[in-house]
Amino acid sequence: HVRSRRQRQMCIRDRATSSFGCVDEKEDTIFVAGNPDAAFSHDATPQCAPLSVNFSNQSVGAISSIWSFGDGDSSSLSNTSHTYSNSNVFIENFTSVLTIESINGCTDSTSDVISVYPEPIFPISSNADSGCTPLEVQFQTTSGGISYDWDFGDGDTLSSGSNSTSHTFINDSNVVLNFLVRLVTLSAFNCFDTTYDTIMVFPGVSAQFSVSQDTGCQPLFVEFANQSVGGDSFFWYFENGDSLVLNSMDSVSKAYSNYSSDTLIASPRLSVSNIYGCTDTSSHSIVVFRYLNSSFSSLDSI
Repeated sequence: HVRSRRQRQMCIRDRATSSFGCVDEKEDTIFVAGNPDAAFSHDATPQCAPLSVNFSNQSVGAISSIWSFGDGDSSSLSNTSHTYSNSNVFIENFTSVLTIESINGCTDSTSDVISVYPEPIFPISSNADSGCTPLEVQFQTTSGGISYDWDFGDGDTLSSGSNSTSHTFINDSNVVLNFLVRLVTLSAFNCFDTTYDTIMVFPGVSAQFSVSQDTGCQPLFVEFANQSVGGDSFFWYFENGDSLVLNSMDSVSKAYSNYSSDTLIASPRLSVSNIYGCTDTSSHSIVVFRYLNSSFSSLDSI
């Protein structure tokens, strides 16, 4: 049928004739309101969520408008905008409907379909977020991406088709270092997602010491000079359960005895730790020859 937006006036005449030939006529005028015409446009093109769409109301003859966006949300503005989400793994189609009403209470509606690709969501997970240098970290994200571009924040990068990788972080300083890891993922719908993670790497320690002598006869007096780097606590371990704990780089000494019939090989150790719990251990071999007992006997001359 042909829709008219103008109000029309119609004259209706009724004529009745009875079986006896009597005639009666009645006339009345009816006013028919014009139809409103719903129409709208939008700027949406198929893209990944979140997709923001602007709607322009181009209706004629409306005094009120109701938008239904197809995802449970609505609006009563004449011109409006809406953001669509899609957390699924497939394309979602939302039917947007505009319903208008004229001053005479007449309504009209029109609709269009908005296609929304899945939102690219590729979070970073790791098996460790902090630790002592050298710190090897295993990274993983959601599968389904076309490409994964990693930037580990220390100058190293990696482009891969795999959703998992590993990297070793080094801290050669004496302070805590934070490395900002960035992952840029390209989804199957040609959309990018950028996510970040922070890896905290503690400074390490290096246990080192020198000895004044490492080979000799018993009793062998040995001085141990602590040459460690980055330590706060120092644990010296000697044979027979002897140990010494220091909070300084002071040297220590020990006297080795050997009353056995064999050469003694001792292995003193130095374990060093810092305030972050990072540790390192060093050892040295000490060779102590057996005890030699000199004796003689003499014969009296006759």
